[in-house]
Parts: sequence; C-alpha cells; structure tokens
Amino acid sequence: MNDFGRYCVRYSFLLGLASFLWVAPPPARGGVAEAALMVESGQLVLRSFRPLINVAGAVLEVPVVAAGVLRLPMGVVEVALCPLPGLSLSRGLRNFGKGLLAPFELTATVLKLPFRVVGELGKIVAD
Repeated sequence: MNDFGRYCVRYSFLLGLASFLWVAPPPARGGVAEAALMVESGQLVLRSFRPLINVAGAVLEVPVVAAGVLRLPMGVVEVALCPLPGLSLSRGLRNFGKGLLAPFELTATVLKLPFRVVGELGKIVAD
C-alpha cells in the first residue's frame, strides 16, 4: 500500500471514531430503578425474539411453497423430452405429481398463516 493509501485509511478511521464519539449519547445518570427497568426491558426483548423468528419463518414459508407450483410445467417438459439424455421419465412424473399437489399445499399454508402468526404473537403478549 502506498503512502496515500495509508494516509486515507488512517484518517478515515480517525474521522469515523471522532464522528462516533460526537454522536454517542451521554452516559445515563439514573439510579438503580432505571437500571432495573433497562434489564427488565432487555429480558422482554429476548423473550419475544424467538416467537418473532417463528413468525418470520411462517411468512417466508409461503413463497417457498408457491415455488412448488413451477414443478408442474417442469414435469410436463421433462416427460415430453424424456428420450433426450439427462432427462428421465420417472423424474418428470415425480415433478408433475408434486406440481399437481403444490396449489393445495399453498392453500393450506396460506390458510394456516394467520393462526400461526396470532399464536406466536399471543406467546409474546402472555410473557
């Protein structure tokens, strides 16, 4: 690294450190009650974190299941082109069958979603 590069790295680090110290909030001058309140709110956040992760997983499950609908046309193409090397009739029929079932799985996932979300949010409120 040349001198100009070292100069830029050094002063950008110092500039970042100075801006952090300038924007950082002043230390709290509260008592024990404020510290206890901060600990209690931190515990509440940690308890509510797992149900929120479960809600995010339930919401992200919908597009994954929706992508299964694409197996139907893929299976049809594989069955039609099965004489070509690299494509097999059994894999095409398997994709075709999974593609036929995918809309029903998607419907079930979408209908279960509100119940899963409300159940997980109920866990947060109960704590």
